[in-house]
Amino acid sequence: MNRSLKLPIILSSLLTMTILLTGCISPAENVQPSPLPSTEPSAAPSETAASVIQEEPEYAYILFTTDIHCGIDEGFGLVGLEQIRNVMNQKGIPNLLVDNGDAIQGDVIGTLTEGLAITRLMNRLHYDAAVPGNHEFDFGWQAFETVVKTAEFPYLSCNITKNGTRMFEPTRMCDLGPFRIGFIGITTPDTLRSTNIVNLENEEGERIFDFMQDDSGDLLYEEVQKNIDQLKKDGADYVVALCHLGSDESDDPYNFQNLIERTSGLSAVLDGHSHDTHLVTMNDRDGNPVPRADCGTKMEAIGYMRIHLKDGTVSTGLYTWNNTDTPASLFGIANELTEPLNQELAAVDVLEKQVIGKTDFPLLISDAEEKDENGAAVRQVRRKETNLADFYADVIKYYSKAECVIVNGGGVRSDIRTGEITRGDIIRTFPFSNQICVSLVSGQTILDALEWGTSHYPSEAGAFPQVSGITYELHAANSSSCMTDIEGNFSCSLGVRRVQNVKINGEPVDPKRKYRLASIEFLLKNGSDGYKMFDPEEIIMDQIGVDNQYMINYIVNVLKGVIPSEYENPAGSGRITIIED
Repeated sequence: MNRSLKLPIILSSLLTMTILLTGCISPAENVQPSPLPSTEPSAAPSETAASVIQEEPEYAYILFTTDIHCGIDEGFGLVGLEQIRNVMNQKGIPNLLVDNGDAIQGDVIGTLTEGLAITRLMNRLHYDAAVPGNHEFDFGWQAFETVVKTAEFPYLSCNITKNGTRMFEPTRMCDLGPFRIGFIGITTPDTLRSTNIVNLENEEGERIFDFMQDDSGDLLYEEVQKNIDQLKKDGADYVVALCHLGSDESDDPYNFQNLIERTSGLSAVLDGHSHDTHLVTMNDRDGNPVPRADCGTKMEAIGYMRIHLKDGTVSTGLYTWNNTDTPASLFGIANELTEPLNQELAAVDVLEKQVIGKTDFPLLISDAEEKDENGAAVRQVRRKETNLADFYADVIKYYSKAECVIVNGGGVRSDIRTGEITRGDIIRTFPFSNQICVSLVSGQTILDALEWGTSHYPSEAGAFPQVSGITYELHAANSSSCMTDIEGNFSCSLGVRRVQNVKINGEPVDPKRKYRLASIEFLLKNGSDGYKMFDPEEIIMDQIGVDNQYMINYIVNVLKGVIPSEYENPAGSGRITIIED
């Protein structure tokens, strides 16, 4: 197919062909409610996508997205979502479109526009409502207020207050064919630990945002119930919770299980936050079944709640896209959203060239003098301290307010040369948009992490630990004391350690004491690069911000565009001492 493909060749035919030939789209549905509360995925009978598009509408649809995280041209992509709505509108199928949070953050286009590019595209899609997720605050509450003013759709949340005053309308009533739908928005109180707390503070450092948080969850669920009852009183045929709560047990009492069990009167829960694709049915506190659906992240699926136009029954489901290429690129689909999306992506290229600061010396991942046989600089960040790695770790320490930082050298990808620094320089140097977390860990865990990260020295290793707030000696003559599991991850340490004389902020590390350690989610939460000594249960601040965004903010707002001379030494400031003999 070519770019001339237009709406007359409708998506129903396209997706039906895809199912038959490749199985690329996987519809699943939550049809039959479970008689007892359960958090296991419900049965998902097979259905062809063509059944969504019918000559005579059988259903009315609420389509939903969540946790897009700037993945506007991934999965289905926004062009694919627009095509589905176009087809439904052409066929007279009543439909609404809502989002359950974390749309504007997660990639370069979000960072460089502070979420506005995503918001403008959501306007083009004519969203009917959206819920703030925790990451809507990642650029600071002032930036999010600009997003809210830019949005041509209402943000809903029954539990966000600013200076004690409700920030958003809690509910919205929408017509869907013959039905009146009452939406209620709910934002996780986990936002207090899953965005940087400074994003919720005023200039005096006082937190001005609350999320109806308490130890029991009573404040939140009483507020939700009050709004359910009011929507029914106002004539809602169905009350739908638009949530950014998720399924994680660690978030108890703020997850979808608690919401359903502690309220009554919801027709469905359309959820986000945990990036799962589970279709679940649970009984509410009155014993009535309530379906819950989430649609993952990065547009990997489009979720729906649908109502039968004759008998009024409710079902929820997903349309999942399993190809690397979007439907738009794979099949040459072009529609009203194609050009605006391309324009936003092109504008990011311009933003990347913007100068944000300067440096009078290079910030390096390589050796300033050593060259290989081809005359190229020898990379050091995966085996030794460098000034760029020090700077990176210090920025994380500044924003996380942790006592110490460990990051992997493999996450720092390129040098920053003398002269002007552009946004693109930072994005290229830190391309993974790593989320920052803070964990409460023992000194012994820190010792194990340093021992593991240096275990491959003198060979390069992406796991090599670059630090802030920590100094240590690497006694290279000692063999690594690390033992590994069957998958090659850290298991334990036996024998004489090669990392010695470890100090945290100038004091010898206490193996029994707990420290606030910051790192990227890749290490601290996921245990990647073999860092299995970290326990995800110890996370006290989860995904508080993105590393490259912090780097840009720090250079612009804290350093006022000038890298200080304390980072001038290419070999760093002496945090890591390597003793060869």
